[in-house]
Amino acid sequence: MTIAPMLKVTLCGLAHEKAPVLEELQALGALHLIPLRRPGPLTPDDPAARRRADTAFHHLQDAPEQLTPWPLGKPFDADAVIGEIIENRLRLRRLADRSFELDQMIEALGPWGDFRLPQPAELRGEQLWLYALPRKDRAALEQVQLPWAIVGRCETALHVAVVAKQPPPRSLLPVPRLETGDATLAELRAERAEVGIALEMAERARADLTRWRLALGAKLAAAEDADDRRAAAHQTLDDDRVFAVQGWAPADTAPALRRLAEERGLALVAEPPGRDDTPPTLLRAEGERKAMGSDLTSFYMSPGYRSWDPSLVVFTSFAIFFAMILADAGYALLLGLLTAFYWRRLGSSASGRRFRVLLAALGGASFVYGVAAGSYFGFAPPAGGWLERLRIVDVTDFEAMMRLSILIGAAHITIALAALA
Repeated sequence: MTIAPMLKVTLCGLAHEKAPVLEELQALGALHLIPLRRPGPLTPDDPAARRRADTAFHHLQDAPEQLTPWPLGKPFDADAVIGEIIENRLRLRRLADRSFELDQMIEALGPWGDFRLPQPAELRGEQLWLYALPRKDRAALEQVQLPWAIVGRCETALHVAVVAKQPPPRSLLPVPRLETGDATLAELRAERAEVGIALEMAERARADLTRWRLALGAKLAAAEDADDRRAAAHQTLDDDRVFAVQGWAPADTAPALRRLAEERGLALVAEPPGRDDTPPTLLRAEGERKAMGSDLTSFYMSPGYRSWDPSLVVFTSFAIFFAMILADAGYALLLGLLTAFYWRRLGSSASGRRFRVLLAALGGASFVYGVAAGSYFGFAPPAGGWLERLRIVDVTDFEAMMRLSILIGAAHITIALAALA
């Protein structure tokens, strides 16, 4: 990893060329803007529509089954598609909620059997209220002033029916009453089956809608690009006839910026950073090992523009400390075998190639330290064997390990001070 040299770039052009120039700069992707005026608040053209589109897109992205998307060139009515996706999302939520309610009711009524509560007219205005009272709370029934009866039993609870015209107070028994509703257990199970089928159909409709995820994602990306350009337009210096935009650009993009300036008839000034400037840090990786060092460095904190490149030290130190924590050659060998098994699969992407280099380094360092510590899956090697002779680190010696840790920490501080000197 190296810190890319930056140039302070200023572009000036005619005011009516501002929008296309900003669009081309965005496509080039090389300019870190320096605000030439205080930016105002920025909101999407239609925040509600944007939120609906975002919600619809995430609903498709999270779908468990995703079908092959339609090509980007296929025309579609975005508002209609988004409306259909939102309706599908709401339907799935309603069905899932109802399914949960039915499951709870079926579980509660299962021990009572299949029955229908009598209507108040059949009981002269009275109603039955059901409780599943734990056996240990049997004594609570003696305090109930309303008519009650134990109508069933199971291993853990008594099934109690209380007669009252109005719902009894919550303090009547130490458990809440059952919410039975008017449906029988058989009817609840039948409805649960229907809801399950409806859920499957809604999920199938969701899968069909995932064919629009590519087109919808492209539409959202275009809207975000437009927002970025509007934000950039609020950071330029504008006059009646001309505008100016300023930013930091990597030095190797200067030729592309010059070509853009020539094609658009822009005035271009590119200068190195001044003493008081604070350019952003752009880390450029060189090779997979250094690239992984760049990732680790960025995970903690990006170095300053004028500071030194810490990637090699971070990469090496991370491997050493991982090895000291693992301290087992057997598990290190297992890590190495897993890395070798997935080596080709990890090589299918740039991040995977960097990650496999890190895994290989961690496995190698851990194996060396594990052999030096004499630990193999938590067991020591046989006494007098050649593996025993390779053991030079006693991880149970607290004082020695503390001295080693202090020595490594002091080495880190020394390297940092030497780099800053």
